[in-house]
Formats: sequence, C-alpha cells, structure tokens
Amino acid sequence: MKPAAALAAVFAAGALASRLLAGHTPAHFSIDRAQPVPVATAWGGFGMLTFLLLALTIGCAFLPYVLLLRRPPPLRITLATVVAVLVAGAWFTPLFSSDIYAYAAYGEMARTGLNPYLHHVLPASDRIFTAAAWQWPQLPACVYGEGFVAIARGISTLFAGAPVWVQLSAFRILAMAALPVCLALCGAIAKDERQRRFSGVFLTCNPIVIWSAIEGHNDALMIAAVLAAIAIARRFPFASIVTAASAVAI
Repeated sequence: MKPAAALAAVFAAGALASRLLAGHTPAHFSIDRAQPVPVATAWGGFGMLTFLLLALTIGCAFLPYVLLLRRPPPLRITLATVVAVLVAGAWFTPLFSSDIYAYAAYGEMARTGLNPYLHHVLPASDRIFTAAAWQWPQLPACVYGEGFVAIARGISTLFAGAPVWVQLSAFRILAMAALPVCLALCGAIAKDERQRRFSGVFLTCNPIVIWSAIEGHNDALMIAAVLAAIAIARRFPFASIVTAASAVAI
C-alpha cells in the first residue's frame, strides 16, 4: 500500500475501532454520549482506553507520514490524501476537547448581544448555552481575537435554529477546510517543485495537525492567515501586513 493510502487507512481504521469501542461505553457516561458531539471528560479508565486508541491511531499514522516526507508526492496527491484522511478521521468518537462548544457559545453571545469577553449568567433557554454549560460549567471569558468572534457569530447567525450539532460541526468543517488552503499556500510560497511538495506534506499530513483540525481547533485558520501573508508579501506588501495582522485577530 502506498504511504498516502496508508495514512488514510490508518485514520479510517482508528475511527471504525472507536465506533466499535463506543458501543461498550459504561452506562454512567451515557449522558455524555448523548451530547450533540460527545467529548470524553473525566471518563476514568474507559476514557484512558479511548485516548490510548487515539494515541495508537496517531502513532501508527506517523509511519506513512515519515515515508511521505521522504518521497513527497505531487500537490494533487497530497490534497487527495488530506481530504481522505480528514473525512475518515471525522468519524472518530469521542473527541477529547470541548473547544468547539466554547466557540459556539461565544458566537451565540455575539449574535444575541452579549459581550463574549465578559462573564455572563447564560440563559438556560438557549440550546447552545445549555450544551456549552455541560462541557464548561464555568465557561471562561473569550480568549480569541475579534476576527474569530466575527466568524463564530457568522456561524451562529447562519445556523440559528438548526440543531446544536450542526453549529458544532460547522466549526469542525471550517478547521478541516483550512488545511487544504494551507496546502495551496505552501505551494504558492515554495521556490521550486521539491520544496513545494515537501512543505505541503510536512504541514498538512502531520497526524497531530490533522487531529487538531478534526477536533475543530482554530489554529489552522491562524496558520492559513500567516501563510497567505507570506504568499502575497512580494507583490502586495501592505496587504501582506494586514493579512498577517488578521492572524492575531483569530
């Protein structure tokens, strides 16, 4: 099996195994499983078992990743690989970070006129706030830039009235979509074909970076902004400065 296909296969196998393991979740964690997007928090021994499955998946994924670094394929192959891995890995359950719930809450605050940079007693009548409160009993004030809050507000507005899992999935899809953008920007920045291939694989096929995007973390958005600034620096210096600054706003 070629390394590109092997990378996707490892994440697919890990996701399938996680689904099978989820069928044996202890009954006292059933309320966590019933959340819009399940997150393993304080799951004790069973939580450790699910985390070890993720660690094994990521560890095994590093084997084809190293092979890809030794012989990086053309960007179109890398793009197909990244998309396949993200689609396969997105089925892994549960997640191990509740960040997307905080993102959704901050977006909902901004949409409903609350300042996400202040502490509030959130109304229990709002489904987003209720879901976030289960994951974050003491939701901290927003630590992200106003650019990301604007993105979160846009998602909250676009999917207002939709099931909570739809809004949460929107943040995950956005994070995953940032990786192909980063790949294209790596291609635009690189000086030659060899560097183009290597930089694309190095950044976007890294199993830990991939899992970060699958969980919906906004880091890839910030990286995309920085890479975009580098890509346009020579032809549009001022626009490059503004674009780089937008990374801080995330």
